[in-house]
Amino acid sequence: IKTPIAAMRLTLQNEDSPLSRKLTNDLYRIEQYVEMVMTFLRLNSNSTDYVFKEYDLDTIVRSAVKKFSSEFIDRKLRLIYEPLNTSVITDEKWLSFVIEQILSNALKYTPTGSIKISLVKEKTLRIEDTELHHQTYLEFLIMAILVSMAELTKEPVVLVYIFVKGYVII
Repeated sequence: IKTPIAAMRLTLQNEDSPLSRKLTNDLYRIEQYVEMVMTFLRLNSNSTDYVFKEYDLDTIVRSAVKKFSSEFIDRKLRLIYEPLNTSVITDEKWLSFVIEQILSNALKYTPTGSIKISLVKEKTLRIEDTELHHQTYLEFLIMAILVSMAELTKEPVVLVYIFVKGYVII
């Protein structure tokens, strides 16, 4: 399924018109949905490729924001980004996936204004609509649960089920 998407992207790169920009944005959304499906399929796999290391949170979040830069521009939404200046112990691929999904939803449900990304309290990432709805799309402890549980068990802890309906962290 990725081959026809890549071929379409190459074809669209040679044109610059309002229609080609719209088609490129639509193609990007299709790529996101394909990645989402593939990621969810990997969740149910018996083999995992988690790599838990210390990462700079700014790097992960900026990379996710960069993927959506054209959508911010096309929709005339402002990004308010406060440097996070913290590191986290995580699997980079999974945290990136979660942040990209939240950003995608934030963009989808923010008709005008801006989206703010900041660190509140200690190690709590917040992504919110700052204009009309004052809606917080994501606010979660980045490191506290991972580190404390990893220290207790001496093994990395995977929080891949955090958004599954009915899942509760005790």
